[in-house]
Amino acid sequence: MNRDKAIQTLVENARKISIQYQSIVESFGGIVKAKKNNKEMFIPGYIPYIGEEYFEASTKIFIYALSQNLSPTDDISIKWAIKWRDGDKENYAINRQNINFKNHGKVMMQPFDTGHLPVIAGILNYLSNPTTQSNQNIYKSISATNLSKFSFRDGNKTTDNSESLKKCFRWFSIKEIELLQPDYIICAGDKVYDVVKDSLESTSGPHPSVIRVRFPSLLVINSKFKKMLKNDDDKRVKIILSIFSNSVLNKESSYRNRKSIREIIERDKNYFVAMFDCIKKQI
Repeated sequence: MNRDKAIQTLVENARKISIQYQSIVESFGGIVKAKKNNKEMFIPGYIPYIGEEYFEASTKIFIYALSQNLSPTDDISIKWAIKWRDGDKENYAINRQNINFKNHGKVMMQPFDTGHLPVIAGILNYLSNPTTQSNQNIYKSISATNLSKFSFRDGNKTTDNSESLKKCFRWFSIKEIELLQPDYIICAGDKVYDVVKDSLESTSGPHPSVIRVRFPSLLVINSKFKKMLKNDDDKRVKIILSIFSNSVLNKESSYRNRKSIREIIERDKNYFVAMFDCIKKQI
């Protein structure tokens, strides 16, 4: 399998699923549709971001977060819905994670675009490959997406439930995992981990190792990971920084003040050290 073939196959699957199961998705409470001129438009499912060197990576790492948590009036929601309504001939809506990364350096997943999940993937890659050279461009060698390919919300609250998540796993994730053949799947948050872990155990096909990490929202980080570092923890911060190339460390995150990935690691070092230990216990 190569990247272009994987993208083509996954696009075909996401298109088929989005057409075949649209009425079922729309029947779920809280489904987000794009809204323009008081008209609502369906937003289709989509395929994962796949790093350009993913299939050449010695250790293949695939990341699942929860949901894009779109709002009906987001510019991007409206653009994707209009493209889908008009036929999406360029796969703009379905392949949006890869297209947005190529054009803007973002995959439209908040905890990925802030830099937290790529750093977590780099830590996992380091711990699973002690002899791996440091200074890696982790963005080229990993894949990432949300478990939920649709947005459900009540006000500002994400309302994805187990039923919709399990359906998304059957409709999208089984094909994703079959084609990407990851060695590890990182799950951000308990809800994602529980669905992925349980669903994998009940399906045939590849059974990669599933790694649970805390969801890297600022709310979680600020409330759970504000302890002072111990002396030996500082060593791990230096190790974490050494894992990545300067191009990664200097990359701008999606924060409004455009902090670099280096600044994100240093600011949230308590979280990353805790995840370093958490991942180490699981591999």
